[in-house]
Amino acid sequence: MSFRRFAILTAIAMPAAALAQVYGTPEGCAMLAGTPPQSDTAWVLTPAELRAHESTCNVIENQTLDSGKSRITASCSGEGAEWTQAYILESTADVDKKIFYPEVSPNFPTEFKACE
Repeated sequence: MSFRRFAILTAIAMPAAALAQVYGTPEGCAMLAGTPPQSDTAWVLTPAELRAHESTCNVIENQTLDSGKSRITASCSGEGAEWTQAYILESTADVDKKIFYPEVSPNFPTEFKACE
């Protein structure tokens, strides 16, 4: 798996109940505002999907876990490939920040902040 695809996968969509607004990386929020993406780290997170420069992932299942976590299973496509993977979504003390990581790789978190 390429680093780019892994990076996109680490940022998968969160459940609608946990998302009151759109979140993203700084580059993703700029992309949402109309600035063309300048890197592979441009991700936008909505209640139902993650949009990146060349990939989209749709939430297909959301399971609430303990300690403010959710397991999210998503169906993704991009760059000519399709895949399904489980991710963990963690809330933080900062309501404008969420943390995502692949369930099998908790040492690779990605931080998203609320897009304004």
